[in-house]
Amino acid sequence: MATKVTDPDGKATGASVYQGATLNQSYTLTYDGSGSKQSFPTPGNNGAGTLDVQLQTGSNYGFIVDDQGQIDVTVKYSDGTTQHVKGEHVTDPVTTPTLAGKLVTVANRVKLSGLKGFDKAKGDGQKMTITAPIVATTLGAADASANAGVIVGNNAQYKGEVSVPAVIPNPVEMTPPYFNFGTLSVGQITQGVKGLPGKLTDESGATNTTGIYTKFPLGKDYQLTAAVQSFNLGTGYTPGSATINFTYNGKPYHLADNGTAQSLFRNPPTVPNSKVTDVSLDLAAYPQIKLTRSTRPTSIGR
Repeated sequence: MATKVTDPDGKATGASVYQGATLNQSYTLTYDGSGSKQSFPTPGNNGAGTLDVQLQTGSNYGFIVDDQGQIDVTVKYSDGTTQHVKGEHVTDPVTTPTLAGKLVTVANRVKLSGLKGFDKAKGDGQKMTITAPIVATTLGAADASANAGVIVGNNAQYKGEVSVPAVIPNPVEMTPPYFNFGTLSVGQITQGVKGLPGKLTDESGATNTTGIYTKFPLGKDYQLTAAVQSFNLGTGYTPGSATINFTYNGKPYHLADNGTAQSLFRNPPTVPNSKVTDVSLDLAAYPQIKLTRSTRPTSIGR
């Protein structure tokens, strides 16, 4: 039996992962059809026998438990068939946040039953891979030989160990969107605008669909604020004459361009939905700019 921990895409994790990272722990059991004297397990009185499994992971990790108190486990066989099994937690579940800011419930040990076994008559090449999602719950060192549990049949059992990476504090990360209102005309600046629709883009100008993206060290005290510095259109411009309006996490915000910070959230149990909608711009009249005759077109943009 071979065991490993990978990222959700099946790639190696490296020596460490961030606290709150979601990974996959997998077990691949290969059956030696030529060398085995029996099927694993041997058939019982009621037909083909089945396997019982107990999954276990490192002390700084836990298997994800769903809302029904069960663990979704995927079992793949060498013949291409897939079996979805609901496991039961052996250890008491605990609640922990993920890097995505969602609260999940995890358990360190899980038991499964009713897995299909191996038939000696089918020869070599038979494999079974069991995969379950885990979360890095607490900070701690790497463990090259964490107890991975046991697969049990009526004629043999296989114990496994798994190498789990160290769990380190996740860094602060934030990617705010760009608020794009296009190019304002001289008339719009001198007369003012109200509720001018805008759009969200990234730094390259491509449409942004995620809004405000944040990651914070788990269990830390944090606050996210937003502010807009003065547009400073020129002599006589009064800071605060422009306001960027938007909705974040279901709440409307109005940021005047005077540098005053507003709190978007502080110490929530989970990071709020990053979606930003209803973007618009208000701009008070700025009559200091005058239209003059010119042989060339005149335009002003921000």
